[in-house]
Amino acid sequence: SVIKNQDRMDDIVHKISECANTQNKIQMADFSSNDPFNRKMEDLSRVIWAPATPGQKSKNWFFERARGQYADMLSREGTPAKRKAFKEIHPLFTKTDMAKYENTWNQMPYYVSEGAQKNFKRFMVGVKERGNFLPDERYYQLLVAKAILYRRTEKLVQEQKYGGYRANIVTYTIALISHKTAQRLNLEQIWKEQGLSGALESEIVRLSSIVQQYITNPPGNANVSEYCKRKNCWDGLLELDVDVSNQLKEELISGELTTGVLSSSSNASSFLNEATKEEQEIIDWVCTIPASVWLSISKWAKDTNNLQPWQRGIAFSVGTLVGRGKKPSVKQAKQAEIIYQSAKEKGFVEE
Repeated sequence: SVIKNQDRMDDIVHKISECANTQNKIQMADFSSNDPFNRKMEDLSRVIWAPATPGQKSKNWFFERARGQYADMLSREGTPAKRKAFKEIHPLFTKTDMAKYENTWNQMPYYVSEGAQKNFKRFMVGVKERGNFLPDERYYQLLVAKAILYRRTEKLVQEQKYGGYRANIVTYTIALISHKTAQRLNLEQIWKEQGLSGALESEIVRLSSIVQQYITNPPGNANVSEYCKRKNCWDGLLELDVDVSNQLKEELISGELTTGVLSSSSNASSFLNEATKEEQEIIDWVCTIPASVWLSISKWAKDTNNLQPWQRGIAFSVGTLVGRGKKPSVKQAKQAEIIYQSAKEKGFVEE
């Protein structure tokens, strides 16, 4: 094949590989191996080691950017004993695993329930929407914490012997905990200890039972697997009168504001005369939200690694303006409305 249009090189090669290969199965995740996001994840996973815990050696979680990398590393270990030791020190997680952990934590279990490849595709779309976002050391550590949370939940659910739908129960249970705690689980502590607390494990067992009862009784006797792929399944779960235990609440990251001098932001009132009636209503609505709430959203987003840095900055700036009796610009107000709704959807609770 001769590709004359160089601007469409990647797209055309992608389609040729996907449609013309008849011997080896081509998966959607394979096409994203060279994405800068995944390359950066690979770099981080090769140099960052988890802290050693009592009775265990330090681990280096191995991110497999391209299929076969892990198998190649294992093949270099000469004996079965050495290969076993390698697996213990270098736990494997793939691109589709990463997407599963992240979309579960971000409360989209209905996407995870669609299957590894579809869920990964949705995850990468989200990455693209964030612009030139690249993971850093903290992102990698929190991702590993989510991996530990997910894998331990799988084992706990398996021990309950529910009889089926383990994958759906796991993703919905973690998503429910993520929502009910406003994503304030102490992921950094999970990273440091490479394990979960007793309170968290107890909640996983308790809530997984509620989730199992809920998803296995879909309305109209619908197919359970298909029902779990629908957003209304998730919405219905959130309508149940369920909360996490006080023991787990005591372990959550504090939602209180830190003390310090608030950064100033210019007053945008000079632009208000240009606002339409609808835009003015948005500005007025933003100003009805107390400054402490906007500042809490900013801190919550930072503590939980939620939202983009510029969004956290807008929440902080809007809180500062409202606290001084000033109004944000039209652009700030529109973004603030989106930020507020996104925070509420992920479980942020006004205190």
